Amino acid sequence: MKKLSVNLLTSVSSIISKKLGIHFPIERHHDLRKGLKIAAEYAGYSEPKEYAEKLAALPLNQETLDILSRSFTVGETYFFREQRTFELLTQSILPQLIQIAQSKQQKLRIWSAGCCTGEEPYSLAILLDRFFPELKSWDVQILGTDLNPVFLEKARKGVYTEWSFRQTPSWLKSAYFEEVSPESFSIAQAIRKKVKFSQLNLMESSYPFLSNTEMEADIILCRNVLMYFSEENRKAVFHRFYSSLSSHGWLIIDPPEPSNITSNWFEIVQHQNTLSYKKKAFSTETSFSIPHFPKTHHVSFLPESEIPDMNLVEESKETMKILENLMSQHQRISPIRTILSPKLSLPQKADSKNYNKKEDSFRGNVEAEPDILDPEYHYLHAIFLQEKGDLEESALSLKRALFLDPDLIVAHYALGHLARKRNNPAEAERHFRNTLDLLDKKDPQDTLPHSEGMLIKHFQEIVRELVTLNPCSKSTYLHNSR
Repeated sequence: MKKLSVNLLTSVSSIISKKLGIHFPIERHHDLRKGLKIAAEYAGYSEPKEYAEKLAALPLNQETLDILSRSFTVGETYFFREQRTFELLTQSILPQLIQIAQSKQQKLRIWSAGCCTGEEPYSLAILLDRFFPELKSWDVQILGTDLNPVFLEKARKGVYTEWSFRQTPSWLKSAYFEEVSPESFSIAQAIRKKVKFSQLNLMESSYPFLSNTEMEADIILCRNVLMYFSEENRKAVFHRFYSSLSSHGWLIIDPPEPSNITSNWFEIVQHQNTLSYKKKAFSTETSFSIPHFPKTHHVSFLPESEIPDMNLVEESKETMKILENLMSQHQRISPIRTILSPKLSLPQKADSKNYNKKEDSFRGNVEAEPDILDPEYHYLHAIFLQEKGDLEESALSLKRALFLDPDLIVAHYALGHLARKRNNPAEAERHFRNTLDLLDKKDPQDTLPHSEGMLIKHFQEIVRELVTLNPCSKSTYLHNSR
């Protein structure tokens, strides 16, 4: 086997950390080598070095991300793992949440983030069924998400071996499982239908509970996952967890995190020998890194067939010709012709019906003419350019969008993000403040346009944090300040 150099391993480690969150410092390069060997075999490479060089040189598609997730994630779990956590839920957290919701909508949302092969979310469903019969008439939803598609496939099947029942209560198998062979047991259908599973990368900016107050989580469990992340990545994940929780929500993580990461967002609560984190009111004294705004794969309780396809469309050689033909027909707008002359690439494929015409245009369909006076057209183009790493052209396309629509909030935000990437904090702060000024004019409960359902109030929190963290900011950003 060809030797993997330290430089190559460091490059691959950086890519995996950025895309999947998993961190491999130099002292863990041995684990990285083992994972690369497994990934290379999945991908059909005889030499891990050749596969690593491919990872370092080319953009990662979803197939590659799935291979990496299968190779680097750990599938070690069992039912009612860490009994103290379930005691905490039964004795303290769930009774509090039930009391709060009793006189309201009588709903409960629980999210198992990094659910592996499904034992944890099924354990939660069993716990509710056995110890909280009053919830049978409630609107209760349990979501399990994981990065690894193979784990999720097993979770959906709901068939487990004896290894998943170690250290479990004696009543578990007899009450909630059916023996399908001497060594395998299938979970009861009544429990299976209470849990939904979706693939989710915690490094994505689109979390299942960010898009709608109706979907805010009451409890998030993320155990034995974040210990593999860098501190910077953990901070970003914690902020998104915070934004995903209801005002009275709880976060349960294991092993516990240092207080300097969580204390700004959560009140640390000790229950016997277990720590949990109760959501605080919003605080501006935070320190975290926010990933770029463009959404990737949006996860929700929707059936998988209804989840939007966000893959990139193929580049069309005809697009530039179409644009030039259209521009020649718009001599009357000569003052803006210089601004509206991009070297077109392709936008992300949009899930909204409103983008069908734009998508056809980028595909080179002459009958569906691209509207170069449509700001959304240039915004989509900018997002695609940013995904390709062409930051200069992306910024130009965003400026074209703002020339056509100065109130396009997501374009102001995207320019601020690009300025941060280019180490221009003063410019970034200007764009983020412009973003906040526009957001402050909106109803906090409204949906942010072009964001796949994110609420204005959640986006305001994110942008305020960015302004606070900006080195050019002399003081904490206050409402309506400039």
